[in-house]
Amino acid sequence: MIEELRKFIIEEYISKNREIDAEFYVGIVNIYSKYNGIEGWISKIKFEEINPEECTEGEYRPSKHEIAFDYMSIDDTAGDIAALLGSKLNEEEQVWIQYLHTARVILHELAHVKQRKNCIVKSIDDIKDNRERVVTEVNPYFRSNIEYSSELFGEEEALLKIKEWNDELEERYGYDVVMERDAEIESAIIINSILKDYQDKVPSVAKFFNACLYSSIEMGYEYVNDRIVSPVHKRAEIMKKKNFINGNIKWYDVDLDKSLAESINAVPSAAERLRCGLPVTPEEYLKFKRKLCEFNRDGYVVMVYREEDKEENIEQKDQID
Repeated sequence: MIEELRKFIIEEYISKNREIDAEFYVGIVNIYSKYNGIEGWISKIKFEEINPEECTEGEYRPSKHEIAFDYMSIDDTAGDIAALLGSKLNEEEQVWIQYLHTARVILHELAHVKQRKNCIVKSIDDIKDNRERVVTEVNPYFRSNIEYSSELFGEEEALLKIKEWNDELEERYGYDVVMERDAEIESAIIINSILKDYQDKVPSVAKFFNACLYSSIEMGYEYVNDRIVSPVHKRAEIMKKKNFINGNIKWYDVDLDKSLAESINAVPSAAERLRCGLPVTPEEYLKFKRKLCEFNRDGYVVMVYREEDKEENIEQKDQID
């Protein structure tokens, strides 16, 4: 997938100085869909003003099987990034920022489509990627579809409970600490992979998107009373409270130390646990944080979460930003 995306974005568009058009969006959607098994999950791609007051760049609308993109908002954000980096970018790198930021917005929304698709898998073991397995296991749609909708309270009540759960998550943290984080990480990983062989050609662009990845991974982690509270723990805690977890999850316990021990046992690598949003030790987190601080000191400060980015009950507000 990476090689095909690289050829499409860099060789077919950037190298030819081809204007970003509808075919750019459709091309990325088609390539990603082919390699991630979501062909048929998107019936329409729309280009429209979405929410100008909040500068929303894209929305996934699951019940309609469509994605919407706001050209103007995406262009504005790319311009803001170029202005933020300022003299770090030469003229060529400014062009690359425009294309790659647009590509990342598209990939972010496609990650939400894959999250939705994973909600209907028959078993969590069907998902091979650790990060996707963890994200799916704390996805309330997955829980309600697989375990609860027929057994406990039926589909309509399940959707209402998801809305109730989401409201508390929004109120407490301001955004979805797992689903948005996952989409940010996946899109950043793909862009960094595309840039792998171009770090000497566009060094500031490569460093910026690497900083984006580190910032995305940090999303949702919090240092509290000499403990690191992880994004997945935050989500699982509320799901447990709202009865969306039936029994135990191997890496979740009310006791943070137990959660950490179970997580290390399940996923020994600290880097992999950080990528998954699982508990880490303070030492592991601070080691990671030092690298992020290096980016910040060099002027690569990244805002990876926009306040308008939310996942809400599709019956209440049919969009995932």
